[in-house]
Amino acid sequence: MGLMCLMGYAAATAPAAPTYNDDVLPVFREHCNSCHNPDKLKADLDLTTYGTTIKGGSSGVAIKAGAPDTSLLYRVTAHMEEPEMPPKKPKIPDAQIAIIKDWIAGGALESKGGTAAKSRDAALAMTPAAAVPGGPAIMPEKPQPPANPAVLSRPAPVVALAASPVAPLAAVSSHGEVLLYDTDSKSLLGALPFPERQPNVLSFSRDGALLLAAGGRGAHSGKVAVFDVKSGKRVAEAGTESSDAILAADLSSDRALIATGGPEKLVRIYSTKTGKLERTIKKHTDWVTAIAFSPDGEKLATADRNGGLHLWDPKTGTILYTLAEHQARITSLTWRADSVVLASAGDDGKLILWDTAEGWAAKSFNPADAKKDTPTRKTMLLKVPGVLSASFAADGRLAITCRDNSVRVFNAGGSPMVTLKDLSETPTAAVFVKSGPQLLTGDYQGTLTLWDIDEKTKKAIAAGELGKATPATPATSATSATSAAPDTPAPN
Repeated sequence: MGLMCLMGYAAATAPAAPTYNDDVLPVFREHCNSCHNPDKLKADLDLTTYGTTIKGGSSGVAIKAGAPDTSLLYRVTAHMEEPEMPPKKPKIPDAQIAIIKDWIAGGALESKGGTAAKSRDAALAMTPAAAVPGGPAIMPEKPQPPANPAVLSRPAPVVALAASPVAPLAAVSSHGEVLLYDTDSKSLLGALPFPERQPNVLSFSRDGALLLAAGGRGAHSGKVAVFDVKSGKRVAEAGTESSDAILAADLSSDRALIATGGPEKLVRIYSTKTGKLERTIKKHTDWVTAIAFSPDGEKLATADRNGGLHLWDPKTGTILYTLAEHQARITSLTWRADSVVLASAGDDGKLILWDTAEGWAAKSFNPADAKKDTPTRKTMLLKVPGVLSASFAADGRLAITCRDNSVRVFNAGGSPMVTLKDLSETPTAAVFVKSGPQLLTGDYQGTLTLWDIDEKTKKAIAAGELGKATPATPATSATSATSAAPDTPAPN
């Protein structure tokens, strides 16, 4: 009985876990909040409230509840990792560092009696199963040759690029048509006509049987055409209500719905079978620039030129989440195969991996190399180059292109794997191709390049040019992959 009493007394007198309100906030006020506050927001990190502290900043989540040794905030405060905090000042007292460590280890409680914080990057720790579609490789049977318009003064920039999930087949935008390439033989197979003018969006269905092309004529009309890849025939059309070119579009995984958006600031959802307009969503305040259905068909992500990003139930039009973090045009949306993680890329230089089950940013960072002022050049606008495109592979790898003339590959958790830097032209798009560990990129000069990726050495081991994405200079034969890419280690 005495032992039981002693145990009960010890439990009753054991020190309670530190809380943010009572113990940690006073430390932050003394040493941190002069830089990390809503007005100054150093590294996009606000430590003045519990919610913003748990949210993290431009380097991602700062707190991993229950794991202080892997929490960035504790590591930089304890001078275990750079940049050491506070900057250019002595380390804060050990007793206060211990408070921060014990607070994180105890679950990062907000107040007494609260529940432990959930790690914001839990979704990234999940390993998605590779959702590689089965079935035969679907290739065009008798594609028609490309049109031969007047020779252009320069090749057409690669505005849209897509790769089949089941075959060595790539689709590339061109003037009034979609060019089809065999990525194994590095040859131009033919084209699909798109007389509605510029195709701004290309996307294969998940089984590789269909190809969606969307675009149109600026300030005039828009159109979506769905092609049967094998026969080359149009099997569905939509978008005739648009009075401007369509800038964003996607086909749902069950092929039942087509979603479109553009300068009219509207999201329109059509029936693929009938082409009939099923629903119009009036939420965006600026041009709709990116649209993507989740692989399971349960969510629709839509984004605009002002940084607005929303998740919807596509069947009812009910809004699920507004994801507010981008500060400029969102250029690209792509879903991981598990339909949990959504990646968004923007002209603000941010790549954000969203946990769509919880509606928060699991990781937000600036992947491109920051611009620096020099005696001969002053950076007047954003110093962080924008991210132009993002595309998930079936196994969870993520490829992005950036305005710093780089292509970067990350694993399913958002950690860097391969970086191709200092490219001669700005890459506009990058997609994983079916045959091996390869990336296909397109750039502003209209050049298509296949990169053989060696993830062990963090570099591209060879690059082969497919040709120019314009019918004026067709690539009708394979080009030898002889030009070696620069040795480009992944960033630390």
